Amino acid sequence: MESDRFAIRLSARLVRQNEPTKLRYLTLPDSLPQEEFDAFVARHQASGMSNAAISDLVGDQLGYAETLDAFASYTSQYLTTDEAALLEKYLAPASGAANAPQPTTLDFLSVLFRDLPGVIELRMFSDVDKDAPPVHRDWFPTPEEFVKELPRLLALSLKKSAGIFYGVLPRSSKGVGKAEHVLPGRVLWADLDTKDYPGGIDDLRARVNAFPLKPSIIVWSGHGVHLFWLLDAVTEPAKIAHCNERIAAKLGGDHAWDRARVLRLPGTVNRKRPDALEDVELRTFEPDLRYSASDVEAALEAAPAKPPPAPREIAKAPKAASANESDRSTPKVTLAPDVLSRGISTAVSELIRSDKKVGAFFMGTGKPEKGPDGKATDRSGSGLDFSFAMSIARKGIVDPSEIAAALASRPDGHARRKGLAYLQTTVGKVLALITGSDAAAPGIDFEVTRVVIFKSDPPTYVLAITGVELRLESRELMNSSAFSQRFLATFHRIPALPRKKQEWVELVNGWLAKGELVDLPAEASVEGALREALELAIENLPLGDEAVDLDSGKAISIDEHTLGFKAKSVLALVQEDMPEVKRHQVNRALNDLGLTYVPHRIGEKSLRLWTARNTRAGDVS
Repeated sequence: MESDRFAIRLSARLVRQNEPTKLRYLTLPDSLPQEEFDAFVARHQASGMSNAAISDLVGDQLGYAETLDAFASYTSQYLTTDEAALLEKYLAPASGAANAPQPTTLDFLSVLFRDLPGVIELRMFSDVDKDAPPVHRDWFPTPEEFVKELPRLLALSLKKSAGIFYGVLPRSSKGVGKAEHVLPGRVLWADLDTKDYPGGIDDLRARVNAFPLKPSIIVWSGHGVHLFWLLDAVTEPAKIAHCNERIAAKLGGDHAWDRARVLRLPGTVNRKRPDALEDVELRTFEPDLRYSASDVEAALEAAPAKPPPAPREIAKAPKAASANESDRSTPKVTLAPDVLSRGISTAVSELIRSDKKVGAFFMGTGKPEKGPDGKATDRSGSGLDFSFAMSIARKGIVDPSEIAAALASRPDGHARRKGLAYLQTTVGKVLALITGSDAAAPGIDFEVTRVVIFKSDPPTYVLAITGVELRLESRELMNSSAFSQRFLATFHRIPALPRKKQEWVELVNGWLAKGELVDLPAEASVEGALREALELAIENLPLGDEAVDLDSGKAISIDEHTLGFKAKSVLALVQEDMPEVKRHQVNRALNDLGLTYVPHRIGEKSLRLWTARNTRAGDVS
């Protein structure tokens, strides 16, 4: 099994380096027969390792030594350079006293889930493509079962450049992970990012230290901290989420308080910055530090509200904008008083009904939009008004009165109570972000001045950026990460791009909407060239007369009008001139040529074959 091989590689590295440090986050409970353990000790005594070092190496995890005889071969065969770099992180000496016991991933999960009903959910997300769906999901009945699979999961996360996450509260059964499937737990949490504090980690630390409840557990997530407060009683998920939200408001935490939240698992790696990998590790672990509901309530009442962020230091005072510049950046909006009572237009009403995101903002839910300062707005009435207005403006609703009337109709009544002046200011800010060229699109730092769409097969897209042509394929427009790679290769810098998938889709659709269509002859298309090559390959297939000949690159005559063959036979011929062609492309092109792939009786066998017109009946080689 891959998990066994990965465990062997970990152990081999420890032994090879005579490294007495035990792995901090990985546990394998299997034990050794006495005679194998004695042989293990004898070999390492002979190599000069002290008894103390051997004892520390083995500890209570004798399972690491059960395949010692195969260590050398496994190490040389399976340990890659990338894996070695990763393993260095897990083999680094623990901080503190050399012999101090270090908490493990098993310890952490046990504190959260021991004796609770339900299962532990695992999700694995790409750290390089934020919009991609999970690359892997799993559910485990116990912390031990979870940790037993950790070697396999670490190997997969390395291969996929992905982070490993877990559901903080148990799920009702395997295969589910939404809010309605979350079961009670005994922990509160908050997610704090250093980037959200003007003074970085120092400001973050000060906020945590000022909070009346000392965290039971602190996990360094790579770019911030996860704080946990253990409870002395099992608590309903709705109550937990409510307390989490109040804690986040006091500490300035992320919108990560919901009951179905997943967080990064201690003992894994944060790969958001491939050039600077970060361990996700336990920094504080006090499992006996628990709080009652009254403790939490008293602390929330006593905790100071989050202060407004201090202004960041500015190297140079900004130049005062001219009147014309001011007019361009912040449109002046004048509204008639009756917008407060007009009601929602038909177009906005249809958006609320058909678009899940717009509907969520209208009702006061959903992840907040970014404000004029580029930061996510809060969940106050003003923040929710802004998010809703931005969502409909991005869908083409840019009439100021139409936006204002929709805002005044939101169920929470906030905009209506604030009045006309508030609506004029809010709508003005929204239009300032929406109007203009691509430079005003959310999150980008370049301008596309021209788009050409070549109607080849597959199509090619050319974007003119600062006088340079960026040539792209469909897949590079479908995925912001792939686009970023092509941009970097052309302009030698990483572009700023929208973080949300929907924003990226809207941006690309805007580019394509103004594109110039250019027709190309069939021979200019890869697919056209492939179809021609396939027709020639079918004509040149040698002929056989038995089913076994199909696997040796031959075709056979099914009847006097029909020739049968396998795709791999023509693929081999096509790749002589087009080595980049893959089998799935051949199958698609054969289908485009009108050929069929159906079962045929060949002797005693029923085989699925591609069939073409037989022009060589009787010609057997």
